[in-house]
Amino acid sequence: MAKEKAEAEAKLKAELEAKAKKEEQKKQEEEERIAKEKAQAEALAAKQREEEEKLAKEKAELEAKAKAEAEAKAKAEKEAAEKREQEEKLAKEKAEAEAKLKAEQEAIAKAEKEAAEKREQEEKLAKEKAEAEAKLKAEQEAIAKAEKEAAEKREQEEKLAKEKAEAEAKQKRLDEEAKKKEMEEYRKKMEEDNAIAEAKANAKAEEERLAKEKEDAEAKKQQEEMEENANEAGFTIKSSSSNNTSNKKKKLSKAAKQFSSGKKIKL
Repeated sequence: MAKEKAEAEAKLKAELEAKAKKEEQKKQEEEERIAKEKAQAEALAAKQREEEEKLAKEKAELEAKAKAEAEAKAKAEKEAAEKREQEEKLAKEKAEAEAKLKAEQEAIAKAEKEAAEKREQEEKLAKEKAEAEAKLKAEQEAIAKAEKEAAEKREQEEKLAKEKAEAEAKQKRLDEEAKKKEMEEYRKKMEEDNAIAEAKANAKAEEERLAKEKEDAEAKKQQEEMEENANEAGFTIKSSSSNNTSNKKKKLSKAAKQFSSGKKIKL
């Protein structure tokens, strides 16, 4: 019973711990979800504030532009009204003067008519002069505008030409550097190839020298063995510089070879 009770308690404890761990994990996941939603909400709010600031700035710019245009229009209208008022005043004064002059000097109507015609001519000339001046001013403004646009166009073209020249110079410099680098790499490769070829030639020469030394050593050893065998048989073998005949050399050489191979010589 005690063992079963202990097992039941252990099982209950394990279930409680698993449940607690699961609830803790669930709580942690919920906190992470809330934090993520909070971060997304803050990012959205920041983006919304940025958009509102942008709209407010654009609105302010539009209002400033509209205000400037309204002020310019009001100024132009005011100047036009003042001009009309001045013209009306002048016209009124002229009419009053003409009426007064006509009333007071009916006798000199002809002279006044001539004077009026003269004034009319002068006004016509003045009007034509004003129109010509206005036309000239408009033409001068159009020419100035065209010259300004042409200057801006030339400046842009010069800027583009300068940028193009700089880009071409940069590309040329890069090409030269690449070519120089390629030549340097080719030079290094040639040096490496030459070094490898020289090392191979030296190794081959060393190999030939060692082979020759080995061959000389073997020939010397064979000569010594032949002399030793000949001495044991009672023969004397002279070197290749001896004045003996070739037949004797061949006979002795054959005898020495037989001694070196362990065979008896028949005399």
